[in-house]
Amino acid sequence: IFYFCSFLGILVHEMGHVLMYILFYKKNNWRVEIGSAGIKILTIGKFTIYSNMITGVTYFNDIKCNKFKMIMFCIGGPLASLIFTILLVPYISKFVNIPFSENSNFTRFVIALFYTNLFLFITSIIPIKIKSYTSDGMNLLYIFKNKYNDN
Repeated sequence: IFYFCSFLGILVHEMGHVLMYILFYKKNNWRVEIGSAGIKILTIGKFTIYSNMITGVTYFNDIKCNKFKMIMFCIGGPLASLIFTILLVPYISKFVNIPFSENSNFTRFVIALFYTNLFLFITSIIPIKIKSYTSDGMNLLYIFKNKYNDN
């Protein structure tokens, strides 16, 4: 369940970036990698899936971009994660007083999906820089501090 929830959460998050890219750049030259490393499981079109479901990355090839477009691109992923989390709240609120052991497998899956996406939102919006990983929050901080190269 955790593996599938991670995959689905990362997919929604990265599609938020893609949507903002398409809306603000008006182009379609993007690609998404889900999973940070490990064995390549599958490549379909613009999507590559790896075995290590820790993070995802959306790549695009645009040399000319401005700060506003980059801000919107960076916000797209966390915003998609937050919206997806909020959409799950009405379903989960029905089961708050029911012991976890009495819930159906589908309810457990939705609860796990809720917490996975909430975690994804929080960890992506907080400025984090660890080795080669840079969170969306850190990228936003770089943009706001003018450490982003404006072309």
